[in-house]
Amino acid sequence: MKKMKRIKYIFLAMLLAFLGGCTADSLDQSQNPETKDGYVTMHFTLDNMPYSELMTKAGGETSVGSLSLMTFDESGNFLGRVEATNIVQTNTNETDGSAQGTGTASVPKDTRIIHFIANYAWSGNEYVVPNGETETSLMPTLESNQHYVAWGRTTVSSLSALISSVTVNLTRNYAKVNVTSEASNFTVAGFALGNYVSKGKIVTYGESASGFDNVTSATNANTKISPVDDPETAMTNQLESDLNTTGQYMFEYANPSGNQSFVIVKNSSGKYFKIQFLDSDKKPYIIERNYIYKVVIKKFDSSVSGSSSFADALKAVPSNNIYAEVLKESTT
Repeated sequence: MKKMKRIKYIFLAMLLAFLGGCTADSLDQSQNPETKDGYVTMHFTLDNMPYSELMTKAGGETSVGSLSLMTFDESGNFLGRVEATNIVQTNTNETDGSAQGTGTASVPKDTRIIHFIANYAWSGNEYVVPNGETETSLMPTLESNQHYVAWGRTTVSSLSALISSVTVNLTRNYAKVNVTSEASNFTVAGFALGNYVSKGKIVTYGESASGFDNVTSATNANTKISPVDDPETAMTNQLESDLNTTGQYMFEYANPSGNQSFVIVKNSSGKYFKIQFLDSDKKPYIIERNYIYKVVIKKFDSSVSGSSSFADALKAVPSNNIYAEVLKESTT
């Protein structure tokens, strides 16, 4: 089983020399690795970066358009938000949808903890200047209803470690849904989500004793999630105009039996069918970030029609004339 590909960044941090040639002073900066106003400049290499021919600020499921670094000192005191610059793809692999690239970021020299946030559209200059926040008071409060946001956390033990190799894995904060058909008499013309959570926490927190670890599992009994507070208030239905055949996105949710998320599938005959996210034991899957929930229609009883409209399907009982498997694809 495999999971939505994590984005792995390897940061090779080094000090930039000041303008001018390679003088003795600039060559000796390893002894005093500090730049203007107490910042060091990180040059980093991005490995397994999702591939996109055109990188935009918003990014995408397969692109990093922006990368913010939330920096903290060794005690977890917030030092400020900085932005990575010059993110350039250097190699691509269209087979697995990944790429490599490079970039830079100027971070406070006292940085020992970094949270990396990709593709998040900040509304302004919030958190650029610290205001007494700490890691545990700030990071668990950040939420997003945007697709394609990804997050990772890393720590360094010293300034010398900060300006050497740093590796971080970014995890998408959303889940993806795909619907396909293996039934010869059922063609998927589109699908959309119903009763799903429309926003999510950017980071995972409290899933393990160490705090920000992401505890992940394809098995319901072992799944831990970091949903938004009161997720029911963030639940909504997509519209018929949202139907597509390429993929839909939802955020973490306990998905209890009495209030389940579902997918509405339209076939080529213009009928609509409601399918819930149930495992092989017919128990609702917990909706977990960075996983693909793959609905595979195996058999279809064409003697029984579905709902005649998208609106009717939203209110209908789940379809029992479709045999569908729902696979939660996990990491390798």
